[in-house]
Amino acid sequence: MAVNPYEPIENVNEWHDYFTLQLGECIEDGIIDFSLPDYDFDSFDNAQRNRVYDLITQKYYYFELGIMPVKVWQNELLNTLNLEMLQLKPLYQAIKDGYDLFTSESEWYKGRHVFSDFPQTRLSSQNQDYASTANDNEHEIIRTGDMLDRYIDYVARWKHPDSILVDAVKTCFCGLVSVSLNVY
Repeated sequence: MAVNPYEPIENVNEWHDYFTLQLGECIEDGIIDFSLPDYDFDSFDNAQRNRVYDLITQKYYYFELGIMPVKVWQNELLNTLNLEMLQLKPLYQAIKDGYDLFTSESEWYKGRHVFSDFPQTRLSSQNQDYASTANDNEHEIIRTGDMLDRYIDYVARWKHPDSILVDAVKTCFCGLVSVSLNVY
């Protein structure tokens, strides 16, 4: 008996789970569409919103929805994102304002020392123009730490707010690989 030569076929996702819905399945079938206003949360801006939903899709594409039905799951997802954004909005603003993670401290000072060479001249709010001498002082000190120490601190303690949001919605998903017959 002759064996037919192998002919490659198009690889398509097959959803064989019986009792659950996977995020990817819901997206492909149009059940979940993160671009709709139904999935708006208290995001910092539209770019952040779209970026977070792209990261959620990439991370949890083959995970099952942790709550059924889908509308209840959507409500839980939005509640989780909104609660996390209460804490993360100032962090997003600091990043937008150009916060430098590798600067340990910054100090800025501006001052003026005004005096008169004539003892009889007294300064008040009405006769400030009679002062004969003034010195302006202004300086800025920016201290950056040792780059290696800053990097180690960065790796140990810093987590991007997008990553915090993606981790926060972990409770909305279930990673039961055994429910799918088409596992890798």
